[in-house]
Amino acid sequence: MRVTSRELPAHWSQPLQPDTRKHKCRGSRAPGAVPASSRAAKISDIAAVRFLNQATFGASRVSIEELQAFGSYDAWIDRQYSLPISRSRGYTANAPRALEPRRHDIWWINAIEGDDQLRQRLAFAWSQIMVVNDIDYELAVNQVALASYYDMLAEACTGNFRDLLERVTLHPVMGIFLSMLRN
Repeated sequence: MRVTSRELPAHWSQPLQPDTRKHKCRGSRAPGAVPASSRAAKISDIAAVRFLNQATFGASRVSIEELQAFGSYDAWIDRQYSLPISRSRGYTANAPRALEPRRHDIWWINAIEGDDQLRQRLAFAWSQIMVVNDIDYELAVNQVALASYYDMLAEACTGNFRDLLERVTLHPVMGIFLSMLRN
């Protein structure tokens, strides 16, 4: 079906205005400086829920109030980066059997209850792009190694892409996953 210009809303035909706002990199402002956008208004419940649903594994009443208490998204993000990493390797290492998938259990615990929600969400996103799995026997019997890989993603996810890519490339789990062993 073809749409004619008469069927489009009037404002769609107006030319776009250039964006005159000054864009800065995240780290380009002075330490401790409060961005102008964060001084403007309190974060509404709807805006907080929308932001937290994108930056975490879901908003809760406590997380909404915490974000609003910080007063800006940047302050909340800086706080998230400063929190200790919720690791999965230690929990997985205590599994009584090598094949017990305890790394799945600790992943859910960290995703639901972890304080570092932004870091966990970023690590999950990177794990969906830089994929390894435990289908191969070498990795299926080594859940600790897979937990170590996920912890590495959680450590490196807030740095730069080049360092993350190097760490993924050199991680032993990626080496096993990409090998031609028994192929």
